[in-house]
Amino acid sequence: MMKSNNQNYFYSGPVISKKFGKLLGKLTLKIDKKKEQVEFELLDCFNQSIRKEGCVLLRLNNLLTLLLPSGQIITQDCPEQLSFISLLADGPVTKLLSFVSPLRSLMVVSKGVCKQLTVSLLDNEQKTQSRVHLYTFTSSTIPSVFTLASLVYLRGYLSAHKSLSQKLDDMGFQSMNNPSIIYEKLIADYGIYEPKPKITIGYNATAYDTANAIIRAYLKVAKANKFGVIADIDSEFLHDYRVSLRKIRSVVSLFKGVYSQNQRITLKILFSDLMAPTGRLRDLDVYLLERDIYFKLLPTSLHEGLEYMFKLFEAERNDQHKALIKHFKSSSLKKQMCTIERLFFEDNSPKVGASSAIIASKYATSLIWKCYQKVCTIARCIDENTPDEEVHELRIQCKKLRYLIEFFRTLFDKKDITIIIKSLKVLQDTLGLFNDYSVQQESLKEFIDAQALDGTKQNIAIAQSVGALITVLHQRQLIERDKVVSKFMRFDNADTQTKFKTLFNR
Repeated sequence: MMKSNNQNYFYSGPVISKKFGKLLGKLTLKIDKKKEQVEFELLDCFNQSIRKEGCVLLRLNNLLTLLLPSGQIITQDCPEQLSFISLLADGPVTKLLSFVSPLRSLMVVSKGVCKQLTVSLLDNEQKTQSRVHLYTFTSSTIPSVFTLASLVYLRGYLSAHKSLSQKLDDMGFQSMNNPSIIYEKLIADYGIYEPKPKITIGYNATAYDTANAIIRAYLKVAKANKFGVIADIDSEFLHDYRVSLRKIRSVVSLFKGVYSQNQRITLKILFSDLMAPTGRLRDLDVYLLERDIYFKLLPTSLHEGLEYMFKLFEAERNDQHKALIKHFKSSSLKKQMCTIERLFFEDNSPKVGASSAIIASKYATSLIWKCYQKVCTIARCIDENTPDEEVHELRIQCKKLRYLIEFFRTLFDKKDITIIIKSLKVLQDTLGLFNDYSVQQESLKEFIDAQALDGTKQNIAIAQSVGALITVLHQRQLIERDKVVSKFMRFDNADTQTKFKTLFNR
C-alpha cells in the first residue's frame, strides 16, 4: 500500500525524458533508465460518482490506484475481476470509496497502456532531495496521450522541491487542481450522466414547450441506460430506465389539456408499452437485492426454504433478462421508438390541447397547488381505521407532487424548493416502505400460489419460510402505517404551509 501527499501536474502528450536535462542548478537529475509499461484501466460507475467527488480510480496491472482531490495517492492490491466496491477486500482504497453506492458496479471507461518513469533530484552525495513520478497514458479507445506528473515533497528539501516544480512548469506541465481532468483526457465525447436532468424553463415557455422538454430529457436518460440493462452491469440501469419512463408517463398524465385527448391516449399507450416488459425483471432484482435482509428476518431454522426460493428467483431472473434483451432488439420496439422519435425529436410534434399555450409558470403553480391540496385532504383524514387503499393513494399523490415540483423547480427559489422536497421525502420514505411491504406480501402469496406445491421436502420448506416471511413483512407494514400520521404532521408544519402558499397559491 502506498500513501503519499503529492503535488500533481498534467501534460497533454508524451514526455521526452531528455528535456529534463542533466543538471538543475547544482543538483543532478537522475532519470530511471528502466521504463516500466503496464496496462491501465480507468474506472468509475455509470453515474460517475467517483469523478463527481473529484477522485480518479485506476487499475495499473494488479494495483488499484486512487487519486484524491488533495493530491494524495492511495493504492492497494487489486483482484482480477472488479464489480462492486463492497466486494473488494478491506483496504485503504476500499475505505475511501465507501461513498460509492453499493448498487453501482465499477466499469472500465477507458483503457490502454501506461509508461512509468521516475526522475530524481540528487545532491553531490547522491542523496535524493526531490522526486517526480511520471505516468504516460496512451488510450486504446481514442487517439489520446496524456502524462500525469506526481511530484513528491521530501521533508527538509523545500528548495529542491520548488526547483523541480519550476522545471515541470517550464516543460509545459500544468497544475492539476482537479484530478478528474484525467477522465476528460482519456474518454471520447466525455459527458455527464444525470438521472435527474436539470430542465431550464424559459420565462415565456408554454406548458406545451415544457412538457415536450421534460419528455425529451427523460427519453435521453432511458436511452443512456439501455446498454447497461442489456449488458446486465448492475440493477440500477433498469431502475433508472424505469424511473425515467415513469416520469414521462406522469407528465402525460398530470399535464392535462396540454396535449389533445387523442394524442394523450396515444402517448399513454406508447409509454405503458415501453414500461410493461420490464416489470417482472425489476421485481426479481428487488428480491435479490433484499436477500440478506430476508435471511436476517427469519431464524436459521427457516433459511432452507429461502435458499430454495432464491434459486428459483435467480433462474427466473435469467429467463426474464433474456426475454427483455430479445424485446429490446425486436422490430416492434424499434417501431415504437421510431414513433416516439418523430413526435419529440423531429417535426411531427404532438397534437396540442386547450391548455398548451398557458405560460409554464402559471400552469405550474396551479398544478402543484391542486396536487398539494389533494395530498393534505387525504392525509388529514388518515387514522387507525383508514383502509390501506387510502394510504396507498396518499403515496401516489405524494409521488405526483414530488415529480411536479422537480419538473418545475428552476422556476422557483432554489432554497425554498430544496426545503420542501426534503420535507416531502421524509413522508415519502415511510409511505414507500409501507407500499414495499404490501407489494412484497402480495407477490410472495402469488409466488406460493403459482408453485405446484406438493409434499416434497423442498416445497414444504418453501411454504414454511415464505409463510413466516409474509407474517414478518405484514408486521413491518403495520409499523410503517403507524408512522404515516406523525410523518405527515412533520411535513404539514406552519413553515411548509407558508412556503406552499407563497410559491404556488398565486
